[in-house]
Amino acid sequence: MIIEKVREFVTKSCEDDEVKHLERTLYWIKELKSCANEALKIAALTHDIDRCLKNEGCADDFKKVRHSPNSKYYMEHQKKSARIVSNFLENINADENLIKEVTFLIEHHESGGTPEADVLKDADSLSFFENNAYSILEKFAKLDKETVKEKFDFMFNRISSEKAKNIAKPMYEKLIKKLEEI
Repeated sequence: MIIEKVREFVTKSCEDDEVKHLERTLYWIKELKSCANEALKIAALTHDIDRCLKNEGCADDFKKVRHSPNSKYYMEHQKKSARIVSNFLENINADENLIKEVTFLIEHHESGGTPEADVLKDADSLSFFENNAYSILEKFAKLDKETVKEKFDFMFNRISSEKAKNIAKPMYEKLIKKLEEI
């Protein structure tokens, strides 16, 4: 099954904290859209793969990144991850239509734009608040609270569905409170 090959690729390529983020994104996909197709599940497991591979990730100077889905950083990040995953899927002889759909979803996981891309974006935000946000809080809040708040606001405000927004709201509010206490 392709999803198992993808999971193996992710596990071998990523550090444990990134694997957890990707696995939890998949978890939230299933919670938000129980009938999610294979392309959406694969995109969930791989949407941030460029951050796992040395020399592939985008330069991530946190203080310089403008947290907007149309920023140069996010556009580059989506394209690199999509290219890596597309190449991987081609190498394991995945169906061409599946590759196209996964590529599209990864290329739009920061901004959404279709029902499936919106679900991926929302699941990514939920997983971010569960996993990645605390690391950002620890690493950067003492240096630049404003940029950390901007990142948290971006990840919360981009959520499309009411269901995801309701799940994320207490996580977001807890993080904002912690940020204010620093």
